Amino acid sequence: MSARTRLKKIIDVIFPLTFYAVIFLLPWQTRLIIEQGLINGQSWEYGTMSLYATDIVILALAAFYLLEIILHRTRRHSDRPAANAAYENNPTAEHTATAPRTQPLTVLTLILLVIGLFSLAWTSSTQLTGFALLKLAEGIFLAAAARHPRVHLRAALWILTLTGATQSLLAYGQFAQQFITAHTWLGLAAHLPATPGTVVIETATTRFLRAYGSFPHPNLLAGFLEITLFAAGALATTARLQLERLTATLLTILIAFGLFLTFSRSAWLALVSGLIILALASMHHRRRGLTWIWIAITVVTLGVQILLAPQLIFSRLEGQARLEQQSTDDRALYAQQGRAIIAHDQWIFGVGLGNYTNKIYETLDRGQPGWWYQPVHFTPLLIVAELGLFGGVIYALLLLAVLMTIFRHVLGHGGSHGSSAHHILVMLAIMSLSTFVIGWFDHYFWTLHSGILMFWLVFGLWQKQHAQLENA
Repeated sequence: MSARTRLKKIIDVIFPLTFYAVIFLLPWQTRLIIEQGLINGQSWEYGTMSLYATDIVILALAAFYLLEIILHRTRRHSDRPAANAAYENNPTAEHTATAPRTQPLTVLTLILLVIGLFSLAWTSSTQLTGFALLKLAEGIFLAAAARHPRVHLRAALWILTLTGATQSLLAYGQFAQQFITAHTWLGLAAHLPATPGTVVIETATTRFLRAYGSFPHPNLLAGFLEITLFAAGALATTARLQLERLTATLLTILIAFGLFLTFSRSAWLALVSGLIILALASMHHRRRGLTWIWIAITVVTLGVQILLAPQLIFSRLEGQARLEQQSTDDRALYAQQGRAIIAHDQWIFGVGLGNYTNKIYETLDRGQPGWWYQPVHFTPLLIVAELGLFGGVIYALLLLAVLMTIFRHVLGHGGSHGSSAHHILVMLAIMSLSTFVIGWFDHYFWTLHSGILMFWLVFGLWQKQHAQLENA
């Protein structure tokens, strides 16, 4: 066995393991702050540049990916003389080996990256835009890595589910204790309900800490758990072994408990819409019985929690409490700022990737503390503000591709009605759609490190399954 062959076999083993490690480490916020962003002497998160532990693992993943490409090209060159000799002996023979077809969605994501690259030409901060461009490229690479043939989809779903269950256990402990202890190496910040700035639910008499998990905000935890809940559902409804189905169902219940404790309205909305879509899509599927049982278990689990804490639910949904009103007012202000940025001759090209909050400081208000400068909580508007009309169109086309998969299965035109592969495709499409739904009420899938990786990870897994079924 040659050294090249041995190295290829090692990469074949290490690459998927490194990819699974990225999934498991994704929620943890361990980071080295390279440069602290400051505005008027106050911390400014969207101007802070950090190196996360997951960045190092993804860098290793990229190195393995690049090395594999080099080995593949070397093999092609070494095999060329033999191929030429075969052609000379039989010049009429057909060449069966063809290059892999580039998917249109891959082209769209690369165009989005190129638009971000071009925005360096007109941004007011090349440093912020350059760093944001690296983060976008990292996310797009993770989507490409998810499509690698050595990455097993079912294994990735299990890692996602187990990671979600781990975060749910952490969330349950945080809510039960009503405090979070700081831990530098795990990237955990301290949080107490009485501390200003801590995300809480406020009733007439008490402030309740919302669960953070290992994320910087409960909404990020909610988005992750909403994704992992459907990953568990994909496993539970397509399992061949009873033990696997039982395990995935129990993990579904655990993750649903954690999702409830985040008290995130956008994630709840994404969950409800996802369950409705799943119920409709499974009507034409021979596995609809298992699917509807899983949906019922999820709904009952959430219903029990609502019965146990109705006051917190009503306080969150009614929006009449002081903090809920403040949140509504803040979102209205952010939307007004977003429209003002776009109206300021920025709707065609945008202000530059990652430069949104800096542009608010430069053009709208220079007198506020750093934490005050926030992205608009509406991702489509934020993308148009940063990357202009063309960036917004690419985002809309990515959403349209996911919706087309869902509509085909809801209408019963999605392929084999008994196929586990098609059922998993629907689940992955719902997971990806959830990131778009949440994006209508929040920004973290575009702006924050963990959110960016989540968005592209799920999109890549969906794209992987979609391509496999299209090429089958």
